[in-house]
Amino acid sequence: MMMRRKAILLFMMLVLVSLGTRAQQQVYFGDSMYVTTMAPLVVTPHGEDPALYILKQVAARAKENAKTLEFEATVRDVMGCRDMKILLNSLPKGIKFIMKIAMKMSGMWSLIDYFTGNKEVNVITECDMYFYRKKIQLERQQIMDADPEMTEKQVNALFKVTNFNPFTALYGDDRRWHPKEAKGFGFKVVGALEEDGEVIDVLSGQKDRTKVTIFVVEDSWGIKRVEYTHPMGTGILEAKNVGHDVYLPVSYRMRPNYTGLPADSLQKLIRKELNSGQKMKRTGRRIMKRVDKELDKNPDVSPNVTFSYKVNYRNVKK
Repeated sequence: MMMRRKAILLFMMLVLVSLGTRAQQQVYFGDSMYVTTMAPLVVTPHGEDPALYILKQVAARAKENAKTLEFEATVRDVMGCRDMKILLNSLPKGIKFIMKIAMKMSGMWSLIDYFTGNKEVNVITECDMYFYRKKIQLERQQIMDADPEMTEKQVNALFKVTNFNPFTALYGDDRRWHPKEAKGFGFKVVGALEEDGEVIDVLSGQKDRTKVTIFVVEDSWGIKRVEYTHPMGTGILEAKNVGHDVYLPVSYRMRPNYTGLPADSLQKLIRKELNSGQKMKRTGRRIMKRVDKELDKNPDVSPNVTFSYKVNYRNVKK
């Protein structure tokens, strides 16, 4: 389910084409700037890398919590897009053909067609779930609002995408900060701060042009915030202590850089990216150039993609 959700969001993004010093460091998180006046003095056994040590503590605590954790939750997803057809048409024919076949086989093409075949789309879904020992049981799935209306096939595909597990969203083995994946991002402790009486270690890592910053609460070893930054945009995940020193996600919002803009402004950003001198995969460069040409032909479009979710927890037990 998580992979299907990621596939849809990655598709929509694609087409939009060891110790610190005591000097203050500025850490940006979304619209906020945190000044880390505390040195990240992490004492590790046997001289282990501080960042890896912290991430191992997070994974170990998550594994321990998962053995007994139980809760109920309601998840509300809000998603929308506008003028996506022009960006879909910018995909190279070969990629578009393969993607279409894959999406049809997975039952997702009707949903892609819904989002790209309409001028503007806005959808809100809700689901109730029961969590016990890392497993989710869905108790309700409902379309709260859909404009334009959706077919039954599109609704079924959408429910496959919007299903997700709040626990593994933060502590799954495939997370970039899980010790199994973290080495590829080269995480480092870049600072520490105090917030609401908690000491929070700030870790940052980067792979290619994707940067991930996570905020870890010491002693509880829970993740309180995550920020993803990429040339295409920013994703911000907020978590909180839902009880028993267990931190789980309460909200997420995706904010692409190249969306909600008039065609001429979008072209300026695309051309700036193309001329930045930064390494870029050949396919990505081809898609950007195609989008640039399509915008020349359709200067009145304003491509936009938005996605967010909120989670409310009840009856948390451990």
